[in-house]
Amino acid sequence: MEWAFLFLDKKLDPALHNHMMLSPGTVNRFMGVTSVQEGCETAKKLVENGCQLIELCGGFGEEGAKEVVKAIDDAVPVAYCVYFPGGEERMKLLYD
Repeated sequence: MEWAFLFLDKKLDPALHNHMMLSPGTVNRFMGVTSVQEGCETAKKLVENGCQLIELCGGFGEEGAKEVVKAIDDAVPVAYCVYFPGGEERMKLLYD
């Protein structure tokens, strides 16, 4: 099985800021992207290369997660993290 976790940070490049961790029977990819749009493009490439599950950081939010699902034509399951109440606002302060 191969899965990926995408996280947002305006200063990252998925070609440079990524890590692959191999565990028994699983390829785990962790990739930084600068925007939801770049996350969509990265997700498409991942699916084309055999990724079977995509998880997104909370910064994508529900709307960003829907954009990723649409970009990959719902080819694989997509999940996204949800912040506890107030957490999303505090997270945004870190990146603005």
